Amino acid sequence: MHNSSQSGSVFFGRDRISALLEKRLDAFQKGYRQNIGIIGLPFLGKSFLSNAFVDRVIGHPEIVPVHYIFQEFDSFEHFCERWMGELLISLYRS
Repeated sequence: MHNSSQSGSVFFGRDRISALLEKRLDAFQKGYRQNIGIIGLPFLGKSFLSNAFVDRVIGHPEIVPVHYIFQEFDSFEHFCERWMGELLISLYRS
């Protein structure tokens, strides 16, 4: 998922999370349905981690990565509209 130059700085302390993402990707490629959600406090690097993972799988013929940032104040209707929009954009890009 990341090269050795990133390992020392960008992904410091995230080896277990990166390994778990790789494990989910491997399970998906073996035919198991996989959904991944990354949650946590603001400014901990969730978006960076998920962007790096999405960059890793972009172009894979069986994977449509949908990167969606959910705001806790979103209503369910707003969440659904934004999720569907991101899904359609991701499908178009694939």
